[in-house]
Amino acid sequence: MRTHLTVAPITIASIALTSAVAATPAKSSVSANQGYVVRLTGDAEAVSARTAGLGGDMDGSGLVRLTVYPDERKLCYNFTLANLASPLMAHIHRGPAIGSGPSVATLFTGPGGELDGCIMWTEKRLAEIVAAPSKFYVDLATTEYPEGAIRGQLPG
Repeated sequence: MRTHLTVAPITIASIALTSAVAATPAKSSVSANQGYVVRLTGDAEAVSARTAGLGGDMDGSGLVRLTVYPDERKLCYNFTLANLASPLMAHIHRGPAIGSGPSVATLFTGPGGELDGCIMWTEKRLAEIVAAPSKFYVDLATTEYPEGAIRGQLPG
């Protein structure tokens, strides 16, 4: 008696295809625009800088609106500031609410820098900030406080 194994080639092909798909790493990308409003204060800067003997501008305050555009690989910002000397620079840092961390993006530099604009950013960094926004903070320096005037943690 003869047995036909016509299902076996299809099964083997299906297993091979499934294994190939499973072995292919999934592309981690952010697909939707994400927005954040960050409150910036001199107190947040002072608490973080105290160990270094520095202080923030206790009269200064502000908000920054950040929008991540993953498809375009850019991050846009818009600052609203009050009671501050001329803005000198602003950065996004990776770090906790208290303490400091490395700068991962420069929003602007130079006295009189643009308080709204966009920067190009890598897909990896965009994905990191969207995945865990509270692990990042924005720091703004002024001509009066070049080490940092105001700062705020991204909401999580």
